[in-house]
Amino acid sequence: QQQQQQPSLELKLCSKLEKVWYCGRPYPAFTLEIVDIFSGTKFNLNGAMVMITICDGNSANITEKVCDSIGNQSFLISDGRVTISGLRFSVVSSKAGGHYRIMVRLVSSSTNPDIAQIVSPFVSDAIQILSYRLFLVPKLDNDALSPQDPISKMKGIGSLTSKRFAELGVKFIFQLASLDPHFLGEKGCDELLKHLRKTRGSLTKAKLSEYITMAREIVDRFSENPSHNSGVSSVQQLGLSDGAVPHTYTHSSFSGTTQMKEELIAQP
Repeated sequence: QQQQQQPSLELKLCSKLEKVWYCGRPYPAFTLEIVDIFSGTKFNLNGAMVMITICDGNSANITEKVCDSIGNQSFLISDGRVTISGLRFSVVSSKAGGHYRIMVRLVSSSTNPDIAQIVSPFVSDAIQILSYRLFLVPKLDNDALSPQDPISKMKGIGSLTSKRFAELGVKFIFQLASLDPHFLGEKGCDELLKHLRKTRGSLTKAKLSEYITMAREIVDRFSENPSHNSGVSSVQQLGLSDGAVPHTYTHSSFSGTTQMKEELIAQP
């Protein structure tokens, strides 16, 4: 029996490959070259073909489910290089084990029957594919946010969660910073989380506290005397109790401290 050849060459990335991208957007082209595993020198192979496989976070092949623009398409190697283009992801990576990996492998042919055995495939680092709306309305780092910015610009807070906060009158970062889980108490936090989750969602008390802390850090950067004593301290203030509706919040120009006027709108 003929002994299987050990790979002596490999497909290696020689251009930038995006590790974060967006659903529905054409994935930027990238280039690979064939190099000698031991010396690292380029190997000028011509005429061979490569094919693409997309794997999820569990290493399962889901190419057809998330990247049907590729299908069975192959790419030609010329002078030891091949450029991969035309990729377009249709499913966010959070629904596929948290990330994707792109695998590129050589395909054996009648003229090069052993080529796939001697060239190791390329496997990318983890790639995160985000929702297209994040491309249209990108999230900002905390250092780039101000207290008057909408909470929807904060990392981690999605559109659905921000809409549910808005139903309670919490639309801006300085308003989120004013929430106080300690004064709300366990029951109050549970009611708040129940409203934010509704029939769907996995927001936890720890994650809620993390968002509030992030908001307070942003407010503190603009405040000479950081203070959150004007925070919302009861479930009733949020309009979560019987016989009440959410507050409407207004604020004057930000002048170094959190300034927020709360007006409870009584039911007629």
